[in-house]
Amino acid sequence: MVSKKQIADFLLGFSHALIAAGVFFAARIEAYSLVWLLLLAFVANWGASVYYMERGNDA
Repeated sequence: MVSKKQIADFLLGFSHALIAAGVFFAARIEAYSLVWLLLLAFVANWGASVYYMERGNDA
């Protein structure tokens, strides 16, 4: 079974990958696609930080 920490770690890594892709492809994709990409990264990062805030320094 997948633990909450594994999901949070995945979401954090996924958000970083989305931000990196947005920076790399910023000149090659449409502006609305970049906005959706960064919005998805924000939501993934927020999901991970909810777990880390609940756990405090134990995470």
